[in-house]
Amino acid sequence: MTQPAESRVFQRLSTSGGTFGKGEGTVPVEVDLSTAGPLYARTRALDGRSILQPGWQAISLAGAGHSTVRIAGVAARRGGFFLDLATAPEGPWVEGKTPFYMGAIFVQAPSQSLGVLMTRRAPGDKTLADLGIRPASDLFVWATSNDRALAQHPGRWARVSDDGPYGSAFAATFLEEQAQRLGVSTALVGHATGATSIAVFLAPDASEYSRWIASLDQTGGFEAAVGIIGHTDAATHMSGARFALSLRAARSIMARHNPAFGDRFDLAIATVPNITATIWGKAEDWQRIRRAGFEAARAMGAHYVQPNDLELVDGVHPSNAGARTLAMHFARAFAGADESGDAARLGAAGHADGEAVGLAQGAGFASLAGAQALAGGPAFVSPDVQPPGGEWSWTLRFLIRKGAVADRGILVGAAGRGYLYVETDGRLRSGGELPPLATARKVSDGQWHVARLSAGTGGIDLFVDDTLVGHSDATAPAGYGRPAWIGAFGAPDAYRLPVAVDWIEFGYWGASTRYDFNGTAEPSAP
Repeated sequence: MTQPAESRVFQRLSTSGGTFGKGEGTVPVEVDLSTAGPLYARTRALDGRSILQPGWQAISLAGAGHSTVRIAGVAARRGGFFLDLATAPEGPWVEGKTPFYMGAIFVQAPSQSLGVLMTRRAPGDKTLADLGIRPASDLFVWATSNDRALAQHPGRWARVSDDGPYGSAFAATFLEEQAQRLGVSTALVGHATGATSIAVFLAPDASEYSRWIASLDQTGGFEAAVGIIGHTDAATHMSGARFALSLRAARSIMARHNPAFGDRFDLAIATVPNITATIWGKAEDWQRIRRAGFEAARAMGAHYVQPNDLELVDGVHPSNAGARTLAMHFARAFAGADESGDAARLGAAGHADGEAVGLAQGAGFASLAGAQALAGGPAFVSPDVQPPGGEWSWTLRFLIRKGAVADRGILVGAAGRGYLYVETDGRLRSGGELPPLATARKVSDGQWHVARLSAGTGGIDLFVDDTLVGHSDATAPAGYGRPAWIGAFGAPDAYRLPVAVDWIEFGYWGASTRYDFNGTAEPSAP
């Protein structure tokens, strides 16, 4: 057995079962076997003698030579253990020498601030000892250091302590609270970063995204995510709807990188807590982002955290003392405490709903065939921040009367880029940067239809009324998601289409926002 150099916490794959009913998980180990055969495992206490889990058959058939095997059924607990292996039930045993821990892992949600709280904020800050914090030996972080002297420090597993860059009051306090609540060893995984808008953070071609995904994949699974978010978004005057959509997209991304629990993970977020520094926008910007964060958390079933009692360093980041306070807010959230009672202070109700839809001359709303639809002219959705990445979708319900299409008209499109249009033959097509897809039947037939253009890693699909009518293996253009024009393209009278639209939905990374045209210029977004 190759002895791993680093001690760490492994993610339990279940929260029930195991020796103490705390769940169990898997430990990957490198082995060299002279012949193929079964492998047996046992765990020993850190005293080197006491057997915690007697030997069991962990692998029915391991191949000869060098390989990595996954030892399943390791019980979660508080405290460490050694893992021993043997090729026969009675031994002889090859004893492990690196302490392992099996428990729960928390990860950093897309966050401009939380990463630095996993490391000591400043050399002159109070240490853990100054604050009376004595981290237990089964609390770990996996992070990159934000210490300038260690700017290139690679990510690694480390204990939270005073003797290095990971002297984090946030990590030490938060993880101890979670370990006590769950009864198992705990770790917090992420990376230190600086001021970055969430829309930039989620861009797959950006360095922050790749570092974040790498840290998620390092865990092998997680039970919960934590984020302190929104400062840069407020400073850049991001709309509430875009911020809320980005949060929902982030949850979808995290679920794809969570083999343990998929989307069944807990989430707690704090948005723009307790700041007064005008570098981060105006008060109305803070309130808009706070409200959007609160409403997104409520929609996702996540915990909303809004602390106003922090000691701050630079108008954003808490000191070690402030980080301890912030950690207690998150700890209370995961324990069931609700901080959303303060929501009345987070701006007007509904302030995070969809941005206004601009109406071109002649556009309006009408009751048509059972729907309160946009009719009579095109509409424009302000572009805001275009979603990153090549996974996005447009979906809308529309009606075009028979014989209404005298010339090519755009149903929906992103100006200067790609679009869905209806030709004079009444068929729906895609064009511009998009590969040419088309329906076999007319959609200008006086009936309501639902069209969906969906782009992803497998190519681009066109659906009409839930039926796939076109597919291309072409790589999807990036940066789509929000359509600019509805019922026209490029200008109010360019490629205009006489169409009624009941609702439209746009999205990316598995999250979407829907606009219901209910007779107002500001349709609501769920």
